[in-house]
Amino acid sequence: MQNNLPKVTVVTVTYNAEKYLEQTIKSVIGQDYPNIEYIIIDGASSDGTIDIIKKYEKHISYWVSEPDKGIYDAMNKGIDAATGEWINFMNAGDTLVSPKTIKNISSHLIVKNDLVHGKMWRNKPNRKLTEPYCDINSPLDGCFIWHPTLFAKLSIMKKNKYNSYFKIAGDYDFFLKAAREKYTIKLIDEPIADYLENGISQADILRSNIEVLFSQLNHSYENEEILKSKIMKSLLNQIPLDNLSFSKDLNKIMQNAQDLLSGKKFILYGYGLFGKLIYQEFKNNILDIVDISHVNFSNDLNIKPVETLKECSFEYIFISVLGREDEISNYLVNSIKINKDKIIFIGDNINKIFNSSKYWEDRYIRGGNSGAGSYNRLAQFKANIINDFIETNKIKNILEFGCGDGNNLALYSIENYAGVDVSSKAIEICKSKFENDVSKQFFVLDEFMLNKKSLKTSELVLSLDVIYHLIEDDVFDEYMNNLFNHSSKYIIIYASNFDEVLCSHVKHRKFTNWIEKNKPNWILKEFVKNKYPWNSDKPNETSFADFYIFEKTI
Repeated sequence: MQNNLPKVTVVTVTYNAEKYLEQTIKSVIGQDYPNIEYIIIDGASSDGTIDIIKKYEKHISYWVSEPDKGIYDAMNKGIDAATGEWINFMNAGDTLVSPKTIKNISSHLIVKNDLVHGKMWRNKPNRKLTEPYCDINSPLDGCFIWHPTLFAKLSIMKKNKYNSYFKIAGDYDFFLKAAREKYTIKLIDEPIADYLENGISQADILRSNIEVLFSQLNHSYENEEILKSKIMKSLLNQIPLDNLSFSKDLNKIMQNAQDLLSGKKFILYGYGLFGKLIYQEFKNNILDIVDISHVNFSNDLNIKPVETLKECSFEYIFISVLGREDEISNYLVNSIKINKDKIIFIGDNINKIFNSSKYWEDRYIRGGNSGAGSYNRLAQFKANIINDFIETNKIKNILEFGCGDGNNLALYSIENYAGVDVSSKAIEICKSKFENDVSKQFFVLDEFMLNKKSLKTSELVLSLDVIYHLIEDDVFDEYMNNLFNHSSKYIIIYASNFDEVLCSHVKHRKFTNWIEKNKPNWILKEFVKNKYPWNSDKPNETSFADFYIFEKTI
């Protein structure tokens, strides 16, 4: 009988959810349906979540625990791992309403339906209510598909993965894709899931509406339609009540744009909401504006069709259509024959124009510091690990590449220390802070490399919270060589170890690949997991970084 029923993959995404995960697992493995593939994607939980997963491991087809960049990135990992014909996301805390839920809807999991969607019980204090359907004919008026109640063809989800740019409204963005692609959607008049309330969308409705607005613009809905939508009205009503949150979200995006575009001449692609903000901020830098809907705009700005790019001379073209950057970039390269190196957008290709040395020099000059990782409990955690290593291995001489403002250094127990940094302002701060400490010396990188001291090696070389700030590939390569060329025995690296561009000054790298390829005579002696792993709700108290301690073998 199993072979005659479509294979259904159920994915549970979880992070530090020991309180809720077990009820979700039981609701999935307790289904009276014989052809289920169950996958759990954990975001490197530090509580008892992993113990719960292992308790039910024999019922789980595949599971993994590793850092991710948010719920939709984790859900995409589930899509990649899935092998079923249909897929559903039942995340930690959510449950299927009964053991017969999947069996009851299986008759609808047929070729002519692309998406199958039902009602949802939303659990709130002292009451339950059924989530009403949203109208597919009015996609601009709000969320239509909630992932606990959706069964989608896996082939569709693999083609249309969740956009990990979104932190909250990825479900809605997927729905707009589905509406645009005219997928067939079967609505079932019965509840499918119990949804755990107080999730991220409920915690920050304002941000959710901002993301929904960006999604609508990205999917090319007319501005006039968007302005009349319920979401826009809701957003406008909320701004006076919480305009600080609204400002923070927009400021973060605009800061990334500032880092990318400052001092550059470029053509602006797209004149939606974000395009208008970019125009107001950088109008003196903009050579021309192109938009696929150029005929809908006023002639005052002389917005041109995209095809005119073939005749233009320019250094860069900036894509302002958030969420569709890859799609538009491919179109510009393949159809308009634009050199890929000229195409820039937020969150990608940052290393083309970003100068990490200048960024940190400017940051310290403006009164900034080395970042949250060098302060408070993260700083103390790093100091405890390093001091224990120094004492155990009787280290006498230490060299650090990327000493920053020296705040963390004050916590170390070090006999002889040399700190190197690309920022002359940071070195000035350190020299002032430790002016009466003769055991410590500080050098600007250029000065250090020209000085004969650079020919000497140290027993231990430190790299703490540096590697993921090295945006340029050549800078990263030079930095790694400096680390290994200046150590006689040990290197301690405190960094993330996966590939992802996060923002203008953060580019995570799988740096261990570089070591395996370029420094085979060094082995990983010890790995120490962060005591405070990354939590987006506590960005100043948690970190992506872990300790990697290497030892020279020859």
